[in-house]
Amino acid sequence: TLAISIFKDKITLKENEKEIEIQNLDKEFDKEKLKSEFLRWRTSYADKKDVILNTDPEVTYGDMIKMYDLLVASDWPDVGINPQ
Repeated sequence: TLAISIFKDKITLKENEKEIEIQNLDKEFDKEKLKSEFLRWRTSYADKKDVILNTDPEVTYGDMIKMYDLLVASDWPDVGINPQ
């Protein structure tokens, strides 16, 4: 399972049992680190198209959409959104 969890100050990426945190930069996503990880996932899971996007209640709708757009642009077309 590949999952992204958005929090107010960080992003958590979960790849099966492995989990990494990417801290936000000045209240913005670190898009370069995220793109790099999404590309690594794409390479490792070439046949997989779906990811789960979890959002903390403090995360704005706009930030959720930014992450959704970043995932789709990174060739992850099937994004399941799970608001918490």
